[in-house]
Amino acid sequence: MIGTTLHEYLFILLSILALRLIAPASILYIIYSACALFDYTSRNLFFVWILAYAIAETLFCFGVYWPQRIHLNKGILHDMPTPLTRVEREALFSKCASIALSFPDPLASYPLGWFLTQGKLKRQNVVEWLLWALYSCEPRDAPLDEWKDELDGYIRRIEERIGYKLEDGYGNTVRSMRLSFDPVRTTYRPLIWYLTVGAIDMLTASRLYFLGFTHYSPNRPFRSIFSALPFRIFTLFSRTSATPFLPYWCRPHTSSNRDPIVFIHGIGIGLHPYIPLIAKLVREDPEVGILLVELLPISNRILLPILGSCTRTFPIAIRQTMLDALRAVLVAHSYGTAIAAHDIHTRLRVQTRTDTDPYHDVDPTDDSNTESRLPIFTSYLLIDPISLLLHLPPVAYSFLYRSPWRNRSNELAIRGHQSLWQKLFNGYNGNEWQLWYFASRDLEVAHTLSRRFFWNEVVLWKEDLGLTPDAHAPTSSSQIPVGIVLSGNDQIVPADTVRSYLTGGGDAQHSLTSGERDCVEDVLMDISEDNDSQSSHASSSSGWTHKRMGAFEHYHFPQARFSNTNNKASQPSFRLEEILYYPGLDHATVFDTSERRQGLLDTLRRYSTRSIDDERLTSD
Repeated sequence: MIGTTLHEYLFILLSILALRLIAPASILYIIYSACALFDYTSRNLFFVWILAYAIAETLFCFGVYWPQRIHLNKGILHDMPTPLTRVEREALFSKCASIALSFPDPLASYPLGWFLTQGKLKRQNVVEWLLWALYSCEPRDAPLDEWKDELDGYIRRIEERIGYKLEDGYGNTVRSMRLSFDPVRTTYRPLIWYLTVGAIDMLTASRLYFLGFTHYSPNRPFRSIFSALPFRIFTLFSRTSATPFLPYWCRPHTSSNRDPIVFIHGIGIGLHPYIPLIAKLVREDPEVGILLVELLPISNRILLPILGSCTRTFPIAIRQTMLDALRAVLVAHSYGTAIAAHDIHTRLRVQTRTDTDPYHDVDPTDDSNTESRLPIFTSYLLIDPISLLLHLPPVAYSFLYRSPWRNRSNELAIRGHQSLWQKLFNGYNGNEWQLWYFASRDLEVAHTLSRRFFWNEVVLWKEDLGLTPDAHAPTSSSQIPVGIVLSGNDQIVPADTVRSYLTGGGDAQHSLTSGERDCVEDVLMDISEDNDSQSSHASSSSGWTHKRMGAFEHYHFPQARFSNTNNKASQPSFRLEEILYYPGLDHATVFDTSERRQGLLDTLRRYSTRSIDDERLTSD
């Protein structure tokens, strides 16, 4: 992720402008060439190549990109979330409402942050949002008479929080964020962009081969090449994957005292940004096996077959790919943490076999016997986690709905009417432009998040990580450590809010300023300095240690604080062990320098080193 300097800002704007002009310029050049009957002799070979690319760009635009865009934007949910019972819905709503903090401004109360546009909010607007959030359906498909009493209960509780009664009717000027039913927002990127991604993919593959990794592809060699655009020529030399749809890189594990590492990347261009971290892991201990999962739907590619839900199907597939390994450390970044969260939910469900956490998803097709035979993860490291406090709007808004025309750090500029010049140069938010064009508006990424991602299946609560109000509750005999890595200026994850929520140093909070409400489709995250000071004091009074360690602040949680009331004492339980907080860093920038990566490496070294308690995990 780039920074917020002027030269980075200008670079990203010019790059986006150049890429967006390629397609119309190609069409115009073809028309000009046809009309002018240009003399393409050997003296004008350069223009021949330009015409050839213009034709290829036009064919790609109308023959590949737009048909795929139309197909993906039909509004069809290729995967439906598991339906919740009324008890589960009520428990989920209560959980969400209990965490959100009410502010004096009623517009800042949950769930009003999920409503974007200016206008008077009415009852049917809230009902429409509730039907998406809890029922996964639209009003036209909902048996409203059957759900009337339940919906009335939610409405009453929302009215109590916002401080006024909602009028009947529907406000036509009000729009809420409903990922599964809103249009899939995409922006065209030219053929040259996909060729660049393909070149980076080949470079990444070369480096991984050099580091001793072997690639596994789910399809036959020639079919693998053409299953995604840009084509992956190196799959000609790939071995057959252990699953029918998951490609991955694997380095054999030979260590007797350390566990292998499974890594799941985030949204971007695949594994390329993580190569320095991977190379360092290999150099530190060549005997430690590493499994690198490739999530092609979120890697700036056009996939010819439409895959199922990544968060639901990939956790079980990842375990199946671990071959002979019975245990491993799971490392996940950004979107990968949603897959890790689904795996944590599955572990909790399999271990407890109770309904003590009704807001967790339940997969009726799950085979518990098969699950129990699969390898287990002995620890988890979640980097820039999107699953924590996912019921709050910042993650969904920042990635799918935010317009980069406005810089949230310049509140005074946002409050007033801005000219085009002011919008461009009031704050250099090049990082937001980069996220907007090169990630959130990608064809497959936008479709994955809008049609194959369901928040209630992957949301994580601190109770899932062993944090309960009762500090003296009995602990499990064996515990699964979990580490969290947060970036202080993360433009996607509300890092300060998550840190306060986990450490107990202040309520998780989100607010909307009146200035943001004056601008269509904008939401601000405001965490006051007073809340930060309260967080530090609360951590100290609770006995949690906090110290500065180089590039990050380290929060360590004593074992006495952890309990998991959902598990019997003899069963393994999750335990949030530490938080690595990097002040001033943006999303994914923790991988940029060796100093920042060192904290991750030290944590992984501790987690992968076997202990007596770890041996008990596999025996249980």
